[in-house]
Amino acid sequence: MTAKKHRAKCSSETRKPHFFKVLLGDFAQRLKIPPNFLKHISTEASRTTNNSKEASKTAILEGPSGSKWHVELGKTAKGTFLTNGWPKFVKDHSMKEYEFLVFRYDGSMHFTVIVFDKTACEREDLFSVRAGRPQKLSSDIHYSVVKNEASESELTELPSSENRTLNRLQVVCSDSVQTKAREGDELPICAIPTPPKRCQYMSRRRPVADEERLKAQEAAASFKSTFPYFIIRMCPMHVYWSYMLRFPVRFSREHLPRNRVDMVLRDPSGAAWKVVYIPSTRDRLSGGWGAFARGNCLEEGDYCAFELIEPLEFRVHVFRVVEETQPPLRLSKNLGGLDV
Repeated sequence: MTAKKHRAKCSSETRKPHFFKVLLGDFAQRLKIPPNFLKHISTEASRTTNNSKEASKTAILEGPSGSKWHVELGKTAKGTFLTNGWPKFVKDHSMKEYEFLVFRYDGSMHFTVIVFDKTACEREDLFSVRAGRPQKLSSDIHYSVVKNEASESELTELPSSENRTLNRLQVVCSDSVQTKAREGDELPICAIPTPPKRCQYMSRRRPVADEERLKAQEAAASFKSTFPYFIIRMCPMHVYWSYMLRFPVRFSREHLPRNRVDMVLRDPSGAAWKVVYIPSTRDRLSGGWGAFARGNCLEEGDYCAFELIEPLEFRVHVFRVVEETQPPLRLSKNLGGLDV
């Protein structure tokens, strides 16, 4: 197989197209889509406005928290831009000039957005950003269920201060920043952030519907056990990078030791995985959790119920958004590159 055919095969089977933008100029009002990227979305259904020189499409931007924003793609003589709805996305994420965004196109006018700050690090404070009104049994809320004295299980919502640490990314912005940079200006190479050096992975899961996410959420909420347990919704930090899983503080303080110790996670197949539990101001699993997450093909939006069946052993129940699983793709050190 020629190199050209191999690249075409990989592109059609596994790769999702990406583009990146450095925030410059009037980015708070609109953001230009790279012209060469439009070939990936040109076949999507569009609607034409009354002005024949302008056309618009509705797109969905999924932020680092998994929440979604509806944004219009407006086409003018100067190019195609994210317009109506984009200012709210910028405001909700408090974005600053020179921050660095990576857009992954998932198809059907759906984009997943990753945000890096000016230090070239991902904005992990965006994991808790939400769009729209809170829904009943919100997917951004984590629950802790602890066996009570009557041997019955009680579902209790964790305090919001604990929820926030378990969710996802946020960016800080100041509208007062002034700049002479304009859309299309080139940024000096030294000023363009590079991606984090830590190993990252990219999901190969197909785009999913809201109904599928809701189904996984409801399945997790219906889980019951006579053992102490808690349920956590997987966010990108848990399954694609960082690989650190924080426990609900109330649960860990009541049921787990206050010293660093090895634990066992038993997956749905019964296989045992060794992990390191680290108690601190934010009790967490660290070493070994990444291998467990990748080995079980966990994805963003999946729910895991951690059932404490022994003092240092959890049985993990997985409620997937999509039942069909694929191992994630490992990103190379080059931006957007894949080790395939």
